[in-house]
Parts: sequence; structure tokens; C-alpha cells
Amino acid sequence: MTLALFAAALIFDLPSLFEVQSEPLNSPAACTSFTQGFDNIAALPGAGWNIINRSTPVGTQTWFQGNNVDTFAAQAGSPDSYIAVNFESGAGMATLSNWLITPEITIQNGDVVTFYSRTFNNQFPDRLELRMSTSGASTNVGTTETSVGDFTTNLLTINPNLDLAGYPNEWTLFTVNISGVPAPMNGRLAFRYYVTDGGPLGINSNYIGLDTLSYTCGSAPTPTPTPTPTPGPGAVGFESDVAPRNTGDGLLLANDLPLIRQFVVRTLTPDPDSNEFQRVDSAPFATLGDGVINSADMVQARRYVVGLDPAKPAGGPVNGAVGTLKALATGSFKLSKLVNTRAMRARSAAGTVGRSVAIEVEMDAEGDEIASSFSLNFDPTKL
Repeated sequence: MTLALFAAALIFDLPSLFEVQSEPLNSPAACTSFTQGFDNIAALPGAGWNIINRSTPVGTQTWFQGNNVDTFAAQAGSPDSYIAVNFESGAGMATLSNWLITPEITIQNGDVVTFYSRTFNNQFPDRLELRMSTSGASTNVGTTETSVGDFTTNLLTINPNLDLAGYPNEWTLFTVNISGVPAPMNGRLAFRYYVTDGGPLGINSNYIGLDTLSYTCGSAPTPTPTPTPTPGPGAVGFESDVAPRNTGDGLLLANDLPLIRQFVVRTLTPDPDSNEFQRVDSAPFATLGDGVINSADMVQARRYVVGLDPAKPAGGPVNGAVGTLKALATGSFKLSKLVNTRAMRARSAAGTVGRSVAIEVEMDAEGDEIASSFSLNFDPTKL
């Protein structure tokens, strides 16, 4: 049993030392067209590109070279010659705000931006914004997950309402015509991967690719194909296939995730008369589970659903096609893990009427918590 002591803290989010902010140039150069195929994203910073991840809480990934092995190939060029971003921009349940910012360019009315984008399997909703700043070389996107800094002009939003099938599931051309700029000005464009309730434990955010970006000084046609989403494969008895209860439906889909989250936070317990525990307990991938239901199983389930890992028949610590909670008591799992022995309490504190009082809160923790909440009552006649 672990005794955890919680205290409030003020956290300042300082801008990265590598982010450049400056005043706009007074004499913009003539418009120059450019293209970017993202063949080697390691070379982007040297070419004036910036990547800033303002997701909260921040995750382990930023924009990265496309993964053609587990997802899809590039729209043009070699199979991995595109740039990608995914749910790992954030940690846990997060608001994702991951920015890819172009070099400084001259922006004027009549310029045209085209690019290709797509998602993978439409299992979780994705969203992408194309924003514009006319503040010269500035890369100021603000300091929070909801701020936009100098990029106040939203030129385009793909899937603004986070609909499940709202982001194209095949490479699709998007075209934006620049307007509303009173005179040629120096600035930048920015792609913002912006998804609320995302991250490994969220119900939104998946994986998107961006390819064949073109900025043209002039006008261009606007072809926009309409793709059709493709459902993922599945089979009865797969790891992480839990919806509907208690047998699953043979499909690894987004509707499995909310149930698995409830198992992780223990608002649901596995059905003792089916192999539901075995299907929920899916991490580590190599062993098909470890006998403990925790947040790692939520992350592994997402990997199954989005296709980053191949589907696996239910297996793991409980042997046989059907494992029960009764069998777990034989030694392959500590049944006590299913019993909630946590407790939270307020410690004694002294205060003065009309003044603020700091109250410390203790928690008897088990070490695998991912969230907590409590209510605190007080006598308003004494405070």
C-alpha cells in the first residue's frame, strides 16, 4: 500500500528556447512558389520549418516520418515520404494541439495552397486546421493547448465536428485560396493537429498523414475527391474485443475503447462466466496480457483498433479459450487487485474566519491510478 500526499502547485509553461518570435518585416519580398514532399522530415528545421507541441498533457510523439508499414504509403514518392502525426501527441486523456509551421513566406491575395491528407481506418475522429499568420517570422502559437498566438486566421478545418467518418480515409486533395490580405505581407502557414478528448486514453484522435504541399503564386483548380471509409477486420475472441458485452462482436472498433476504460478505472468488472477478463487484459502485446488490468491495456487496445498491431486471438495469463475470475485465484492473478482498497482523507488544518485555508489531502493508493476525484464539505458559518 502506498501513501500518496497531494499538494497544489503553480506551473508556468515557458516557451521553448528554440521557438523564434520576431516582428514582421516592413518590406515583403516578391511571392515565391514552393513545394514540399516531406521526403526527409529531419531536414525540415534546417529549411526554416518549426514543430511545436502544445498538447496537454504532452505525449511522446510530435510530427514524424510517415509509417508505411503499419498504416499507409505516401501519396507520391517513396512509401514513407510523407509527414504524420497521431494520438501519441498527448498523454493519457489529452487535448492535442501539435503544430507544423512552414518557413516564412510572402502572402498575398490570389495565392493558392494545396496539399493531400488522409487518416487510417476511421476508428477514431481526427481534425486538422490550416492557419495563417501575417506577423513575419513569428512562430508564436501561444502557450496553451487552446491558444493560437499569431495564427489567428483559420483558412481550413478538416472534420471540424470530430465526426467518426469526417476525415478522409484515402489521400484527398485540399485547396485553399488566400484572400482578405490587404497587401503583400510576410508570414507563415501552420498545420495544427487539434483534437479534444484525444490521446491514448481518449475517445478521439488516431493517425493522419500530410503530403505534397504546394504554395503557388496565382490561382489553381479545386478538385476534392470524396473518399469512402473502410472498416477494419476482426474475429470473435480477439484481444481487446469487448463490445458489446460480454462476448464482443468479432470487430476491433472504437466502441471497444469506452468499455475498456471503464474496466481500467474499475467502474466495470469482467464477467466471471466468459473470457472477458482475458480480452480486456491485452498488454504487454508479446504475452497477450500480464494478469493485471491497467492503463497499459487501454493503450494496447488503441493500437489494435487503429491497426498498429495485428489482431490476436484472446489468450494470456488465463489458459484456455474461456478464463473465469474463479480461475484467477489459482495464482496467475491476485484477486485482491479487483478489490478497491483506496481511501482519500482531508488532514486537519487551522484557519481564520474570512481567510483562505490550505487543506492537505491524503490518498491510500495502489500505484496504478490514472485519475481521482473527491468532494469536500465545510461549515460556511465557521469559514
